[in-house]
Amino acid sequence: MRYEYNKDYIYLYDGDLKIGEILFPVFKDNLRVINRTYIDPNYRSAGLASNLVEEAYKYLKKNNCKTVVTCPYVTKWFERFPEKQDVIDLKEQDSLYPFCEMTI
Repeated sequence: MRYEYNKDYIYLYDGDLKIGEILFPVFKDNLRVINRTYIDPNYRSAGLASNLVEEAYKYLKKNNCKTVVTCPYVTKWFERFPEKQDVIDLKEQDSLYPFCEMTI
């Protein structure tokens, strides 16, 4: 398995086959929005989605980016790992509610 990093996404590959992705395009200024996480159905239940979110967290932290979250899976991930919510812009996140499920 390998990751391909870009300023707006991380893709996950098994050999040459893309099996997963997490998208975090610019929302405004240096603020990102994590709006999609996907794992190929043949690779699910192996923790790969969680690994992708962890990689996105590390990427955002390393690049001093803040984010908001609209992806339901990622919302639950951050609820499970509150110590990693430091990359979330809470003011912007709160402004999205109730359109977004996350109410950290």
